[in-house]
Amino acid sequence: MNHRTRRLWRCIAAIAIGASGLVVAAAGPAHANNNGQWSVAPTGTDGVTPRDWFEYQLRPGQKLRDLVSVSNLTDNPMSFAIYPSDAYNTPLDGAFALRLQNDKQTDAGSWISLGYSTLDVPAHSRADLAFEINIPSDAPPGDHVAGIIAEDTTPGDQVQQGQGVNIQRRVGTRVYIRVDGPLHPSLQVTQVGNIHKQALLPPFTGRGRASIAYEITNTGNVRLTGQATLEIKGLFGRSIKKFDPVNLPELLPGGKVVVSAELDSLPIIDRVFTEVTVTAPGVKSVRAKAFWDIPWLEVLIVIGLIALEAGRRRYKKRGPKEPDDEPAPKSQGAEKTKKVKEPVPA
Repeated sequence: MNHRTRRLWRCIAAIAIGASGLVVAAAGPAHANNNGQWSVAPTGTDGVTPRDWFEYQLRPGQKLRDLVSVSNLTDNPMSFAIYPSDAYNTPLDGAFALRLQNDKQTDAGSWISLGYSTLDVPAHSRADLAFEINIPSDAPPGDHVAGIIAEDTTPGDQVQQGQGVNIQRRVGTRVYIRVDGPLHPSLQVTQVGNIHKQALLPPFTGRGRASIAYEITNTGNVRLTGQATLEIKGLFGRSIKKFDPVNLPELLPGGKVVVSAELDSLPIIDRVFTEVTVTAPGVKSVRAKAFWDIPWLEVLIVIGLIALEAGRRRYKKRGPKEPDDEPAPKSQGAEKTKKVKEPVPA
């Protein structure tokens, strides 16, 4: 499943927040996140939305009120469930996403108060909702991200039912909150892995291949984006291949992304190092992992040839066995010669 497909299954590109008061006005605003049928966006008392999302810098214990709009772009009335939700990065691709309505909200999603949990919007109309943000007095410093979601609950339209699959259609607008205090930007390469396979008889049957994957985690308290560069090195630091830098998605604190690469030509024999370097403003992290790249069949063939040659040399040095010149011993069963006494002549 590619990154684009994963984002489609998440059904949300952005998010926001809200709390008491409702006004129905004429059609939808600019800068709205929409799916062609309805939109959610920041708004103001004059109906103008100069913001693409909500972004605040607040101190612990502070409260704030603002307005968010939900616009019905269709020819029919629509019904929505309206709720705040924590933001997170999806596994593997690190895409921006929001928790489901029934999920427990433990961060900025729990700081948002809405005056309504459901909303009906007439055709080609916009509903403006007031909301309130209450920052806890013990809120940790740094970035906290959440949003407000309008989920379609129109009877007969909100859920597309298939073979055991329910698709929830949601649209939202992002809310970024930075709580005052010390900031610690940090991106770390938390894992590096590889799967490699050498050719049977390199280079006669081709070169080996390697699949490399590495995980990057935002271990700080500030949302960050940056670049990751993978370089393959041999023994003594010799560069084998340097891949083009990869632009990372925006990683929220605690967010992760997995990046993969393919090396289609391994050295015939070497100690291979996969070195990953991650950079962002004021941040640099490096991590490497090594593996031996050895063509074992060729090694066994060479060992066998060396053993044969050593045996041949030993045989040549010793020489062939010479015949034994000593007389054969007498048999113990041989008869003794009997002496006969000749008669003395008279």
